[in-house]
Amino acid sequence: TKEGAIETKIDFPDLSDYARRFEEAHPKADEKYQDLVHKISALRDLPLADLSSANLKPIFSALSVAMAIRNYKVRVPVPTNVEELLRLIWKVAHLENLPGRGQPIQSAARELFGGLISLQGFDVSVASSIFHFLWPDHFPMMDTYTGRSAKALLREHADLFPGELNLPSGTPSSKAAKETKVSQYSDFKRAVDRIIELQKALRGIPENKPIQEGVSDYRYVDKCLTAMAEEGGK
Repeated sequence: TKEGAIETKIDFPDLSDYARRFEEAHPKADEKYQDLVHKISALRDLPLADLSSANLKPIFSALSVAMAIRNYKVRVPVPTNVEELLRLIWKVAHLENLPGRGQPIQSAARELFGGLISLQGFDVSVASSIFHFLWPDHFPMMDTYTGRSAKALLREHADLFPGELNLPSGTPSSKAAKETKVSQYSDFKRAVDRIIELQKALRGIPENKPIQEGVSDYRYVDKCLTAMAEEGGK
């Protein structure tokens, strides 16, 4: 289709019922989500120099937010290099040249993503959640549920997705190389971007409007994909 045009007669499921069922099954999830978005925004104002100072109060404050995000999707060991963790999060919060829809993540973001998943206890689920909560309109969250559902949609409707996407059935293997994990997350982002595009096309929503008012498109699709996996697929 021409740029900006709305696609019609697409053989792809409308996922709105999954979003509704997610909200019914998890009535407090949105409140918890918004609380984390609000708390992590404080990291943008934390001076990087403070992370090396004797004043540990801002470090522990930031750490409590990071651990809350860590527990949002999965329970994993706490990283031991706290200063490096906070430096990486601060750098993510101040990223420039953020990827647009349909674009892979760029070198600076890839480097920071790789740094996070290299820390003890930080896998793709946790790293992608940090990226998402800091930049909810630029990075989706990838976990076992959302990865599994995205893979199922890609497999069933392969003709509607970019042909070069390499998605695991869930999240990247823990034994995979760091660069493989970063690349598979980048491909997951592009797959979710296409799902967002298709959902808007199915409902006649302009590209510059959200699927659900007041909700980031990545958050909306996260609900849909999670509910799909919880219910065992489509």
